[in-house]
Amino acid sequence: MAPKKLSIIIVTWNSRQHIANCLNSICQVAAGIDHEIFVVDNASEDHTTEIIQTQFPYVILKQNRKNVGFAAANNQALGNSSGAFVLLLNPDTVILPEALSKMLAFLEQHSEVGVVGPKILNEDGSIQLTCARRLPNLLMEVWKLSGLDERFRRSKIFGRHLMSYWDHQDSRPVELLSGACMLMRREVIQRCGPLDDRFFFMYEDVEFCHRVLQNGYKIYYLADAAIKHLEGRSRTINLDTLYRTTLYNYQSMMQYYELTRGKAYALLLRAVLGAGRGLLLVKQLFRWILANRQQRPSAKQKLNLYCAILKHLIILPRQNDHDREDL
Repeated sequence: MAPKKLSIIIVTWNSRQHIANCLNSICQVAAGIDHEIFVVDNASEDHTTEIIQTQFPYVILKQNRKNVGFAAANNQALGNSSGAFVLLLNPDTVILPEALSKMLAFLEQHSEVGVVGPKILNEDGSIQLTCARRLPNLLMEVWKLSGLDERFRRSKIFGRHLMSYWDHQDSRPVELLSGACMLMRREVIQRCGPLDDRFFFMYEDVEFCHRVLQNGYKIYYLADAAIKHLEGRSRTINLDTLYRTTLYNYQSMMQYYELTRGKAYALLLRAVLGAGRGLLLVKQLFRWILANRQQRPSAKQKLNLYCAILKHLIILPRQNDHDREDL
C-alpha cells in the first residue's frame, strides 16, 4: 500500500460523548486529502470503541487492555502510520473548515517549520491561550503559583508563559503548542524521536516541543486555522479525577524539568513550589477549621489534595509511578 499524505492519530479514553463529532469533522475537512485515521483506545469502559467500529469502520482502531498513557498510545499509532505529515489530535475536538488544509499548505511552503498548530477555541468561541505559549521555567511556575499571572495578564513579565498580553489573532513563531492539535512533518519525528512515553499524562507535548526547537526546527502558530476543543471533557469531571490529574500534573512537571534542565534545577523547583504549597496548606487548614457543617466536607477534600501535592513535592517519585490504569 502506498504511503499516505497525512496520518491522523487520536488517543481515546472514555471519549464516547465526543469521538463521533471529532471524526465527523475530520471527514468533512479531509475529504480531498489522501489520509488515514488511527484511533488508539486506552481501555475505555463507555462504549467508545463500539461507536468507532459501527459508525466509522474505515478508522484503524487499536484497543489497549489497559491505559498505557497518552504518549505511549500515540507512539503505537506513529509506528504503524505512513503519512508524510502527522496530525496528533484530541478526541474532544472539532476541526473547523479549511483549518487542516491551511496547516498542511503552511508546512509545505515553509521547510524550516517542523510543527504547526491552530487557534484553539472554547465552546463559547473564546481562545484557549494554551494553544500558543512559551516553554515554562521556574519563574513562570512561581508566577502561576502566586496567582500573579492571572492578576497581571497584560504584563509581559507575569503573563510570559501563556503570552496572555497577546490576543493570539496573528500568526507567529512560538515555543510551545497544545498537544490537543499538532501537525508535524514525518521527518521531525524521525529526527527528534516520538513523544516521550515516560510521561504518562501531561507535559509530553511540552517536552516534545522543547526537543523540536533543540533540533533546529521552528514551531508556528497559525491564527487563521481554528479548531474547537472541549478541554478536559473527555474525562469525567469529579473530585477524584481532579485529585489524580493534579498529581499527574506535578509529577510530569518535575519529570520535564529534570529531563530538560537537570536534577539540581528540578530540586530547586521542588523546594520553591513546596514552600508555596505549604503556605496554601496552612491557609486551607484554617478554612477547614472555620468552615460550617455544610462547607467542611469540601474544605477537607481540598485540604487532602494540598497535603498530597506537598507530599509529592517532598518525596521523590518511584520508577513505577507511571504504571497507572486510568485517569
